[in-house]
Amino acid sequence: MRSALLTSVAIQSIGTLSLFALVIAISRIGGPQAQGLFATVKSWTDLLSAVGQLGLPQAFVYVINKGYAAPRPLFRMSVVYASAFGVVAGITTVLAVLTEYLEAPHSVSLAAVAILLGANVGGMTLHNLIRGILLPYSDGMWFALFSIAAPVVLAVSVTTMFLFFHAGLIELAFALAGILCGALAVLVGAFITKGRTEPSRIDFHVLVRQSASTFALSVLLVLQPVLTIVLMKWWGADNHVIGLFNVAAMAMVISNVLFAMVSPTLFNRWSKSLSIADARGLFLRMLRWALLVAGLSLIAAALVPFLIVAIFGAAFAEATGAAQILALGLAPVFYNRMASPAMLGLGLPHWNAAIAGARIVFIVLILLGLAWSGHGALSSAALAWTIAEWLTAALTLFAMTPRRAGRMIA
Repeated sequence: MRSALLTSVAIQSIGTLSLFALVIAISRIGGPQAQGLFATVKSWTDLLSAVGQLGLPQAFVYVINKGYAAPRPLFRMSVVYASAFGVVAGITTVLAVLTEYLEAPHSVSLAAVAILLGANVGGMTLHNLIRGILLPYSDGMWFALFSIAAPVVLAVSVTTMFLFFHAGLIELAFALAGILCGALAVLVGAFITKGRTEPSRIDFHVLVRQSASTFALSVLLVLQPVLTIVLMKWWGADNHVIGLFNVAAMAMVISNVLFAMVSPTLFNRWSKSLSIADARGLFLRMLRWALLVAGLSLIAAALVPFLIVAIFGAAFAEATGAAQILALGLAPVFYNRMASPAMLGLGLPHWNAAIAGARIVFIVLILLGLAWSGHGALSSAALAWTIAEWLTAALTLFAMTPRRAGRMIA
């Protein structure tokens, strides 16, 4: 497992680094205003894609491994479903513009924005569904290479668009990335299901039961930045302030992206081998690693004032304080994200969803409290994210003692 995981982490780090490079490029080319526009569009498409997946990628792994479904009908269902959901995503995008979560388009029509972002969501949804079909057969190099296609293609597409057109056609860049990833998913899905002779059946009862908690968890994770942006806008923050927060939160965002990429590999292995008897040792090891990350985060917080300006430019100097606050939350981020696939492997997906839901509640309550007390939107959002991570890490520790986990499974 260790060699496969290291291979996966090494390759998928390229995807994480590509998103980091994208944020740097946007910062250097367009400044905080462009960064805020990008963060708003990406958080919206990420939310729709998470809703569209319905928790199915994780469920696909389970039903294939257990023999409840064959890959070929799952592939066909995924293509039809993702295409239909892309249309739904486009219609929903119109509502996002009308409610002013997304800015009204200047260079293209509202209908064009809906079509372009719908294409992105449909393609990215299909890409993630095919990941779930591919994983049981290859959780090493080939799975990692397929996984990084989405962030790498998005980074190249958006960076190119900003270089030549600034932010004017950002929706077109998102659409291009979605179409390319969707096309790649079709090719990979057709290849891994070609010539397979298993019965064309899907046990939908098992599929739905397995996907429900994972669906709730994935939506709650991407709902976090969306709700934060909504509350910051309600507070009076514009794209400039949201762009500053997006840069300040880079360490947390990159951690989330990396763990989202390697989590399926961990889940695939732990669902086969992890037991309650092993849980105590595993969670103690994760706690020791988290303590090491806590020490490193103190060093990171001290270096932030030098790194922010050097990497993103002088226009982002205002993000320094918020970035230092968020750096202090890296240890619980590490612990929470590592605990998530372990709980899935132990058969406790409902606890993952409950803890993610608690994190959202903490963030909203803390943000509202700080708003009423007169604090600024930027520092308040950073405080809310950091405090919420520490609180949910405490919940995870409480939930995952072997005795309590055993009672929950029983």
